Amino acid sequence: MAQRVKKTAKKTYTRHSGLQIFGKVLKGLALFTLLITLIGSIFFVSKVLDIAKDAPEADIDKFLSLSQQSVLLDDQGEIMDRVVSSEVRLPVELSEISPNIQKAFIAIEDERFYEHKGVDFKRTISVSLRYALS
Repeated sequence: MAQRVKKTAKKTYTRHSGLQIFGKVLKGLALFTLLITLIGSIFFVSKVLDIAKDAPEADIDKFLSLSQQSVLLDDQGEIMDRVVSSEVRLPVELSEISPNIQKAFIAIEDERFYEHKGVDFKRTISVSLRYALS
């Protein structure tokens, strides 16, 4: 009798196309982004809740004691009521304010006012990081 020789199966290696690899990398990045977004959202909500927990109650008397007139509007934008204190302050046009007062206000409030387009992202990010790490 002849002995049978058992043949071992050849291993076949499949080639992944570049598109398949790209798809897997893209799915991994999407999953990573989703995870980071979820963690960031949880962190953000916890910080907001911490702030809200320590926030003082709103007191209508504090608003009534302000020195600036408040105008209450209805849902149609019509004047419903005016809250007036001992002083009446009204908004003025920018052209009516002295250029020196304007420059002083900008120097105190936002020294890079003329360098950004309305939002100072550099300052916003630095303050956010300082707050997050505290």
